[in-house]
Amino acid sequence: VACKIIPRGSTDDGHQSRADKERADQSKEIRTAREAAIVSLLNHPHICGLRDVIRTNHYWYIFFEYVNGPQMLDYIISRGKLKEKQARKFSRQIASALDYCHRNSIVHRDLKIENILISKTGDIKIIDFGLSNLFSPRGHLKTFCGSLYFAAPEILQGRAYTGPEV
Repeated sequence: VACKIIPRGSTDDGHQSRADKERADQSKEIRTAREAAIVSLLNHPHICGLRDVIRTNHYWYIFFEYVNGPQMLDYIISRGKLKEKQARKFSRQIASALDYCHRNSIVHRDLKIENILISKTGDIKIIDFGLSNLFSPRGHLKTFCGSLYFAAPEILQGRAYTGPEV
C-alpha cells in the first residue's frame, strides 16, 4: 500500500486575508475530496487503484495500491529510448486506461510521464488524479490546469473544452 498525505488547510504565508485563506482552504478540500471520489470510481488494470481514504482534523490520507517500480521519466532516463515494441505496449495500456476514464466521464487533465509508473512486471499504472474532473459531452470545462509544458492548445488559449480532447 502507498499513502498520499495531504495537509488540510492552507499554509499561512501572512499575506492572505482571512477570507482569502478560507476560500483557499475550501477549494483545497473540494479538490482533495473530488480526487478521492473520482479514483474510487475507477477499476482498471492500468490505473493505480484506491484502497482507502481517511480524513482527520489535519490531514487527508489516501491509500493506493503499491506499484513496485519507477516513474516512466526515471525509467526512460535510466534505460534510454524505448524500443518500438515496448513503446507500443505502453501506448496501448495508456490508451486503454484513458478510454476507460473517458467512457466513464472522467478526464485526468495532468497526464505526463511523471504520472505514469512502470511496475516490475513491465506494465504501466496511471497515478495522480488530483486535477481530474467529471465531464459531460454537452457541457464544458474551463479550468486551466495541468503542466504548462504539456498543456493542450485549448487550455493555453483559454477556450472551454469538453474534457477528453485535452
